[in-house]
Amino acid sequence: MLEEALKENTAAVRELTAALKAHKPESAQPEGAQQEKAPAPPAPARSRKAAAAAPLPATPPPPTVGVKAVADAVIEVANKKGREKALAILGQFGVSRVSDLKPHQLPEALGLAEKELLEEPVAAPEAESSLV
Repeated sequence: MLEEALKENTAAVRELTAALKAHKPESAQPEGAQQEKAPAPPAPARSRKAAAAAPLPATPPPPTVGVKAVADAVIEVANKKGREKALAILGQFGVSRVSDLKPHQLPEALGLAEKELLEEPVAAPEAESSLV
């Protein structure tokens, strides 16, 4: 009984497929009638696995700068240029300690410290750990 129902359904699907292939929508309308465009079918939902396997954008994410790298650079500024220079870098961000910087401020703070280190060195006393 089940096999017979499957055969009937298969035959019906084949007949419908043949009828759809033979059907031409342009010829079904009279001349001069405007053909309405059917709405585009919705995009198929992607599974999580498919989304994870999708290629990443061509632009790589910017490298992250860690607090330790900034702290090391600011301490080096304090050691080579003086505590005041190190505090001036941090003061541009409204903080007095590297650990108070927000994550998005870290790259700029590191850049300022490195820029300061590239300038003409000046002898300075030992840095204090209160900068970190």
